[in-house]
Amino acid sequence: MNRVLAPFIALLVSALIVNAAHAAGTEEWSFVWVSSTTTDWDIIKGVATVKRTGVNFVAEATGENTVKYRIVGKIEGRSIAARFTILESEFANAPFVGTYTKRKDKGINPCGMELIALHDGANFIGLRRNFNHHSCGP
Repeated sequence: MNRVLAPFIALLVSALIVNAAHAAGTEEWSFVWVSSTTTDWDIIKGVATVKRTGVNFVAEATGENTVKYRIVGKIEGRSIAARFTILESEFANAPFVGTYTKRKDKGINPCGMELIALHDGANFIGLRRNFNHHSCGP
């Protein structure tokens, strides 16, 4: 391989791999479930992966409590209709609604972020990921 072209080809391949991972939605998302109890709030944080196919999405989350969760839904514009399940429990397919947000915050997160915010009247579920790339700045 030509010594002059080798660095450029390596850079191009790296960029393609990063873009493919981003397009496949393999980045880690943060997860939070806030539920209203009879006397207080119960807050569970964790990590998730979100896979989108057209308007449909499936989120697989694991809380810091090691419990696994699944959210299956549809995003139409900014509106979301979804079902929430605590895996390996009787709590299954609870209906949630919410909003989808994708935005950039100058100075704070110049690459931007995505947020899926869901609620059912007594519970709130949030899935969030930041876009990070060296070209966006600090």
